[in-house]
Amino acid sequence: MARVSRKEVIEYLRSKGGSATVDEMRADNFGDVGRGWDTIRLLQKLRQEGILEREIEHTPERQTIIRWLLKRR
Repeated sequence: MARVSRKEVIEYLRSKGGSATVDEMRADNFGDVGRGWDTIRLLQKLRQEGILEREIEHTPERQTIIRWLLKRR
């Protein structure tokens, strides 16, 4: 699956309890996460439109964890 729609992103996040990390998306083979930028661009666009939020966490092992969340309406 290379391209995903807005609807697919929202359904995927709902199925994951409202949020998912980039690593979870990659493990689920969601869109082109880990292989391209189309899905990330769509996530960023949805964030700019106020549909999603993004949390960034830095671990002591110097890893960056990015979590995408559906905004509560």
